[in-house]
Amino acid sequence: KAWTTEDFLDKEKFQALQETAREFLLTDDEQEAHLLYKDLNQKWQTISGFEDKNRVNDYEQLLLTLKLIALPRLEDEEVIECTRKEIGFALEFDQEELNIKNKIRRKLANMPLVSRDGYKERLIKALEENEQVFIESNIEVSGAKTRGTIANWLKDYRLFNLDGKIDEKLAKAEYLFRSRNVLMLDNKERAKLKTLLDLYDDWHISSYTLAGYEDPLLFEDDGKLYGVYQGEIFSLDEGTPTRESDGNLGLAGKKAVTDLKNIKVEPVLSREETVTVEDKEKIESKLNEAYHNFISGDLWRGILSAKDKLHGENGEVKIWRNHFYQAVNGGKKDEAVAVLLLAAEDGKLNEFFGSDQRFINFWGAYLVKNNLGKELFDNDPANAKDMARFLQYILEKRLGINSQEAAMIGVMVANAARGAGETEYKILAYGDLATGEFRWNT
Repeated sequence: KAWTTEDFLDKEKFQALQETAREFLLTDDEQEAHLLYKDLNQKWQTISGFEDKNRVNDYEQLLLTLKLIALPRLEDEEVIECTRKEIGFALEFDQEELNIKNKIRRKLANMPLVSRDGYKERLIKALEENEQVFIESNIEVSGAKTRGTIANWLKDYRLFNLDGKIDEKLAKAEYLFRSRNVLMLDNKERAKLKTLLDLYDDWHISSYTLAGYEDPLLFEDDGKLYGVYQGEIFSLDEGTPTRESDGNLGLAGKKAVTDLKNIKVEPVLSREETVTVEDKEKIESKLNEAYHNFISGDLWRGILSAKDKLHGENGEVKIWRNHFYQAVNGGKKDEAVAVLLLAAEDGKLNEFFGSDQRFINFWGAYLVKNNLGKELFDNDPANAKDMARFLQYILEKRLGINSQEAAMIGVMVANAARGAGETEYKILAYGDLATGEFRWNT
């Protein structure tokens, strides 16, 4: 039945509703939370002229909590509106209690695959229009001080990464480490911002990719069972209990797994080693810390300085080549790397090496001498595999850069090339979530 103003003012009724909502939050009971949300919201809409502002705020927060718990069960337009106007409230929660990214993923999993990417685009637009202030301090965007709204923080994030030359896996880490706006935040605010960026980045991944596909999957490979969830491959231990969902089919007609416990994680980029779920976050942190230390170090500062000096010169490939070989022969690490970055940023990495007879003669002989096989090289001297091997050789063997820093440079060169349209070089090197090391893709 309808509630009166007195019902909403009843302290015991409100406390009982709070306790119920808390229970739904702890048990992640989306169905019951949705039923209570609809019932309570309908009653709330019938009340007008409510003068107790504290109680109004209490009920609005209670309704929003129930709404977020039940988010996968909301109508499509409700979720869009929630994203546009209310999702900042979700960032206040401990993500172990209410993980908004996983809530949205479950919502998407209930949609036809062909509809998901289009819906993600709408979510992105709605989030970029959200004017909720979720960090109190003002920020500077495009040289002007402005409010710390979700929209403004995302704008700052986009502008920071606008050149497209930062590795996708490291873009967020670099922003969180280097942005002047972020450096002003305390730990709690940084955690909220990271949650927002995790959500935003997740929606930019197509549901047609392994990393973006929302449904859990189970498949068999060489007699062994594997699961896929949120872009990761899980090796299932023998005897691991699984529970198949209600006949839902995933990719290739394999039945979905909804309960993947006691598992080992194998990230998509490396299947050589496995790590426990608990260690994954530590490994990501280790990679980010190593990357941050590198871009804060003397070598990287020297590279940027050399790059600035060379940038003003004529950007002809022939001139860049001469600079590169002179730098390598003279042991000038910063200048050699600067030339590589400039060539990659200009979309000329393929031309730089593919039409260079010095490179073709030297590297062809090196491959023969070391029995590495040169069929691919003969057909395409500037192929991605040989580019990775050659750059690794130059950076480590000729310039004496340690293997981890050399691979990080490989990531930067690859990203610059990708940003300029040479997508064949997009993964010359990468951060391996299985080993916690940077590796060449050779």
